Amino acid sequence: MDMPLFPDFDWDGYFWITTAHIPAWIGYQARGGAYGTLSWESPSAGLVRIVFAPEGRDDAPMQPEEVAMMQWAIEHGDCVEQATAQAIFKMYPEWQSRFDEDEVSEFMPDIKTVADLKNLIGVTNINVHQISAAGLPYIGIEFGCKWDNEHGIGVLLHGTRVVDIGGADTAILLWMAKQDAKQQQS
Repeated sequence: MDMPLFPDFDWDGYFWITTAHIPAWIGYQARGGAYGTLSWESPSAGLVRIVFAPEGRDDAPMQPEEVAMMQWAIEHGDCVEQATAQAIFKMYPEWQSRFDEDEVSEFMPDIKTVADLKNLIGVTNINVHQISAAGLPYIGIEFGCKWDNEHGIGVLLHGTRVVDIGGADTAILLWMAKQDAKQQQS
């Protein structure tokens, strides 16, 4: 049985993309502007852009196993959001320590809970890489953030396990996913 493609799935000249409503991302900043900038002042309604194979894939039609990876990312959006938010919350104090007192109050105020991140960050792309391991896809979540308009935040996951966290490129780089997949086989 063939798996159906997403109704609005499209090749944009660079990537296979779609937009999906993932309730877990409701309330974060709306970061759909250029380079992850704020696209509007009101919080996100949970509509996110999903990119398949942000590196190294051509415009050939997607195969059923690739569509399944995209579907997994959408269907498990709540678990992906929880793992990602926890990783960012854990790193936040370290990132915050790199700023002086005036910058902290303006860009990186103290936060007490994971939910406090929603006022400071927002998803720009969910990248689903074209590789998987043990039946789970590699997913990179790209964020725009209040404190770094140039580099943003990127979290690479294997399923819901955080592989790495850093700048937005962490969510895009295929070699990082391949390296982790190779380590998982060892």
